[in-house]
Amino acid sequence: MITGFGGVFLAAGLVLLGPARADTQREHREVQAAPLIDARSIDQTPPGTRVLANGRLAPGPALGAHGLALYVRQQYEGSETTGGNKGRPRWREVERTTPAFDLATEGGVVPVTAGDYQLQAPPREVAPDGGPVGGATRLDLRVIDLSTERLIGFAPGDPATVDGVLQFASGQGRALRAARVFGGGDAAAYRATRAADVQTTFTLGAVFSGIGALGLTGGAWLLVRTRARGAARAHESPLT
Repeated sequence: MITGFGGVFLAAGLVLLGPARADTQREHREVQAAPLIDARSIDQTPPGTRVLANGRLAPGPALGAHGLALYVRQQYEGSETTGGNKGRPRWREVERTTPAFDLATEGGVVPVTAGDYQLQAPPREVAPDGGPVGGATRLDLRVIDLSTERLIGFAPGDPATVDGVLQFASGQGRALRAARVFGGGDAAAYRATRAADVQTTFTLGAVFSGIGALGLTGGAWLLVRTRARGAARAHESPLT
């Protein structure tokens, strides 16, 4: 049993240290190399280029719940019980609203197409009734209330950094197909968060591999010890 669990953890750790880490490092290199564009430089940037754009959400998209233009609705699922996030609330995504929008930048707007892009560190958080999401409904819940929800997202005027790929959009010329919309108009801060992902993947891989190695070692030791005891008993002769 211990050996089996050890093997599972070791395999997971090796995946994180190998293919998963390689993918994360490649993603990190692409983000660091992505040029920062605005409305003045978008037409000089070839389609298919991964880029970053800083700005603010321009008025335009039909506003959803409580004035949010882009948002995710999440359901509370209790608090984390282990690790560095112990005690923090755990949320599950229920609905994502990610329409097309314009990003106001230097010299004009950069069009962003609709898609299934991620919202990372959005600046706004509200309860479904429009009020604040207070500690009484998150950290201090003794009994998990699965009806507890929140909305996180962006409203017009909020600063954002968009990470995506330039493409041709019908009637718009070049537009940005977003992969992520990051809260804050600072590309350097966004790049830093992506760099942190590389270290997180490496740390998790090392931890899982260490647990797996300990499990395999402990399991092998117990197996050898058990077999040795069995052999010793087999050689014992009863007194006659």
